[in-house]
Amino acid sequence: MKTTIVEVPVFIYTVENHNEVKPELLRLIAETKSSAMCDDNQRMQNTDWSVETNVRPYYEKMIEVFRPALLAFQAKVNARSVQMGNYWFQQYEKDDFHRWHVHPSSMYGMVYYVELPDGSPPTHLLVNGQTITPDAKEGDILFFPSILYHTSPKNTGAGRKTSLVMNFNFDGYGP
Repeated sequence: MKTTIVEVPVFIYTVENHNEVKPELLRLIAETKSSAMCDDNQRMQNTDWSVETNVRPYYEKMIEVFRPALLAFQAKVNARSVQMGNYWFQQYEKDDFHRWHVHPSSMYGMVYYVELPDGSPPTHLLVNGQTITPDAKEGDILFFPSILYHTSPKNTGAGRKTSLVMNFNFDGYGP
């Protein structure tokens, strides 16, 4: 079998008003029903991933923050439409992690780094057998193909890492 190495489109969008929306998002996340997830594949102190609820207090604010980024992504890839999939938040304390995994039911994932203190690594991606660390910082939204293996490495930072995550699909990709 022949292998051809290709570039993978990964995008970073900076939320211009991050310092204004961060306190409100953190307050709304704190009001959301959540639980810890601790097993061999992950350890995070707080997430609403497995909580059965249709009420997520941060939803409206999250959409307000995500909308400009999604529109910019849509224009960049020439998509006719973008369909939002599932979404959740994750909070990692010191030494928390999420091992390598994929999201096969969506085309792209996006991670908004609400809190990313010094020493806390952003998402790592496995591209063509190499671990890639995008140059993302607090206040950035990282877009990447969700079929790529990705991980949230051990939080070695001095503070909590908080991210809002969403999977989505789009229609009409092309030049």
